[in-house]
Amino acid sequence: MKKSSILLSMVVSLGLGLGFTGCSDDSSKKETSQTSTKTVEYLNFTTGGVNGMYYPQGQIIAKNMADNGYSMNVVSSEGGEQNGRRIVKGVSDFGFIQKDTHNLLSTLDNEYANNVNVVSVLGKEAILFVVNKNGAVKNEKDLKEVKAKIVMSSKSSGAVSSLNTMSKINKDFANKEIVFKEFNQAVKELKMGTVDALMFVQSVQSGNKNLETILQDKDLAFIDIEDKDLTNKKLNGKVIYDDCNVSVAEGLAFDKKVKTICTEALVISNVNIKEEITNKMSEIIEKNKIDILKAKSL
Repeated sequence: MKKSSILLSMVVSLGLGLGFTGCSDDSSKKETSQTSTKTVEYLNFTTGGVNGMYYPQGQIIAKNMADNGYSMNVVSSEGGEQNGRRIVKGVSDFGFIQKDTHNLLSTLDNEYANNVNVVSVLGKEAILFVVNKNGAVKNEKDLKEVKAKIVMSSKSSGAVSSLNTMSKINKDFANKEIVFKEFNQAVKELKMGTVDALMFVQSVQSGNKNLETILQDKDLAFIDIEDKDLTNKKLNGKVIYDDCNVSVAEGLAFDKKVKTICTEALVISNVNIKEEITNKMSEIIEKNKIDILKAKSL
């Protein structure tokens, strides 16, 4: 197995949502249709699970690209790691990925670094931890001091990449046991005490029913993450995370502010995509960012 494939399997991204619906690489290959006058090429945008937030956001981007003369297929994925792999292989043209995942892949894998460009920044992504109020881990101090068992939605969840990156900056976040469960089962086990924390990555501009479920449960609580090493120390010469104050259920009566760290959601492309196309993609994202972040499946 090539070194790049091994490294790409070790790290993941863009979280992209809670729970993913996978899609094989074969389904994201480019298609063309021959007309009497020209060949129409269909660009591919690899996103996230169809039940997550990034698939409908990709649909909004694709619709706007089509309105500007660029036909685009929206392809589901298991998250940022798979998106990056598809783009490296050239079977997808554009995709979502978290900034921390992108930086980690760029550092560890030359093939990724040489074949992927950042087209645009979509918005901030908050790193969130949920604990059982009656459990062994009640705050950030507990989380760092014990070998906590942390549950995440899937092996391709952006949370995996974030925890991996965080542990490289501050060893207190290393040596945690990770288990993977679907969201409802993860909440159940957190309440039972079989896991210590639920971790995921969430767009700070978008609402999410899973967040509402947590806020309405009297036994569960978000914890603040205020470690200054994570926002001050550089990894491979770059500051990876920012401090952020997140509204986890904006506009609702039970809204709560959480102090934590944020990465960013990026749109990336294969380096071989024509500049006129990447420029149009960047322009569309900037003009329609509010609608994209509020997107629901078309």
